[in-house]
Amino acid sequence: MQKKTLVYEEKAPYSYTIKLVMTSGFFLLAFLYFITVFGKAPEKHEFSLLLVVSIFALVMWSFFSINFRITTEGVEAQMPPFNYSLTFRL
Repeated sequence: MQKKTLVYEEKAPYSYTIKLVMTSGFFLLAFLYFITVFGKAPEKHEFSLLLVVSIFALVMWSFFSINFRITTEGVEAQMPPFNYSLTFRL
């Protein structure tokens, strides 16, 4: 049996627009959180907004970390914490 060898690897390319939309969404949520914390909003909203900001940050990190690899056995896509691969059939 052959050992899997890396043939090609590339990070997923993103357009300027996608980067702008994702980053703007994060900054908007972060701004709303700080307004909630330092403003006069009820305390019950602080935790839920912090949770939303944290989840969005985690999704952004995962989305911008997508990596594609072509190996001798197939194609692999890695988006932390998930991995997916398709094997070549001869």
